[in-house]
Amino acid sequence: MGIYKNKKEYKMQAEKITSVKCLGFKQTYDIEIDSDDHIFWGNGIATSNSHAYSYATNAYYSAYCKKHIPMDFYRVYLNHAGRKPDPLKEIKELVNDARLHSIKILSPSLKHLYENFTIVNENEIVYGYGHIKDVGKTDIVKIEQIKKKIGDNLENLTWIELLLAFKKVGQKAVKALISSGAFSGAYNNVSRNKMLYEYDTFKELNDSEITFIEANLNTNEDLLHHIVLLLNQGKVNSRRLPNLVSLQNALSNTMYEVEDAGAWIAKKERFYLGVPLSITNNFDSEDLAAVDTNCIDILTGNVKGPATLSVTILEVKEHKIKAGKSAGEVMSFLSVEDCTGALNSVVLFPKEYKSFKHILIENNDVIIAGNVNMRNGEYSLIGNNVIQI
Repeated sequence: MGIYKNKKEYKMQAEKITSVKCLGFKQTYDIEIDSDDHIFWGNGIATSNSHAYSYATNAYYSAYCKKHIPMDFYRVYLNHAGRKPDPLKEIKELVNDARLHSIKILSPSLKHLYENFTIVNENEIVYGYGHIKDVGKTDIVKIEQIKKKIGDNLENLTWIELLLAFKKVGQKAVKALISSGAFSGAYNNVSRNKMLYEYDTFKELNDSEITFIEANLNTNEDLLHHIVLLLNQGKVNSRRLPNLVSLQNALSNTMYEVEDAGAWIAKKERFYLGVPLSITNNFDSEDLAAVDTNCIDILTGNVKGPATLSVTILEVKEHKIKAGKSAGEVMSFLSVEDCTGALNSVVLFPKEYKSFKHILIENNDVIIAGNVNMRNGEYSLIGNNVIQI
């Protein structure tokens, strides 16, 4: 209830309703009160009915735009995802909904490095780099300055040129751009893992060493070539020499695999973009349209026979069969979830597990098709096909 303390002050106070009595119908009116609580007062009743009208109007306009100008609908909603409590979750839901309507959301790249989500083709929207996790406002200002300085040639930069061009952008932002594929370009086909590895090495160089590389830049050569050149021709003091030799060795013999696996790309894009984009170039909206059930319906026995659901993989457990014709082969048990709940009994037998193992990764989003089966009073899904979303 709203209670007046004096003529100038209006304070909200909670009151318990003890009884309700019908007084019939009568005309009333709303009077807006000038207060931060944004409440309305009419005939002794505090109400927010006008909000219902506002939300209904917005819902109508949104539905109209989604039907008649869908590209702009998704572009605008994606660009406003940052206002939600969980922006990446909002982006993920919008991306998946757009796919259902044959609209593709492309990962950022040097060719399309826009701050906000931008329409680039009839049914394609490019992910705005300003919405990538760990890319802050200060980083955006610096990136826009780089774009203005380099112009249309940004797409043609090699990896060594990108290292130098983005040297003043925050480290977390650069790693986010690399991991999400934003540095992919016509003349840069270096793997993301390798770029991350070499970027960490590059950040170990001091200003004078970077200046030497800029003065002796060969765009056709990599970072290792320039560090070797620095060791052979640059002015390196005795204190820095061991460090540079160590960097040379680290680049010559990488400490881990620097090629990109599909599962790794999906994991990184999910973390920075909210949803994998690069590994869905061949996505067919008919795949998502085939989804006909959810976890809770399987759990409660509302679905019998063939079933297809869109889920996030929570856990993958392998099991080696000990007896029978398939003895020694490996099958798997999956725990998955969707917006309705979790299903801990998805089974893939050896043949199916072997076929789809490469995308059966924890936290990966997939479509699983199969048949619902009941055993020992519990329902499970016996999977026969898995599609990467």
